Amino acid sequence: MSAVVDTFADEGLALVPFVAIQGEPPVPVREALVAATREALRNIVRHAGEVDEVSLFVEGGADAVLVVVRDRGVGFDPATVRPGGGMSGSYQALRRHGGQALVTARPGDGVKVTLRWPAPPTPPGGGTPSSPSDDGAPSPGPGRAGPR
Repeated sequence: MSAVVDTFADEGLALVPFVAIQGEPPVPVREALVAATREALRNIVRHAGEVDEVSLFVEGGADAVLVVVRDRGVGFDPATVRPGGGMSGSYQALRRHGGQALVTARPGDGVKVTLRWPAPPTPPGGGTPSSPSDDGAPSPGPGRAGPR
């Protein structure tokens, strides 16, 4: 994650990172988390418009990791996007290793990407935790390359 932070800071993204990792998850999980985080930040650069700052929160260790990427950019309406885009591959890789990716977005209110490994338990009564775009697979309409 340090390399991800350095890369985007060097590109001029106003990144405010908090990274507290006590031990590392298995290599395939770590690679999936880093790829999904990198894609979320790349989408901010591409699509969020002018943002004063971007928050990156990473906490965890060898048995659990939480990553939250939050911007206050232009956002998007998850109902108006179709499946696909760069994040869909990153999300699927994380899911294959027992993780979860959630995107919360609203026009004018930015985007929040939450990555968890392992995925939290299913709530009582079945189903999945709610999120406007729970599967994280949408890609935006014309002129946009993917969700953040």
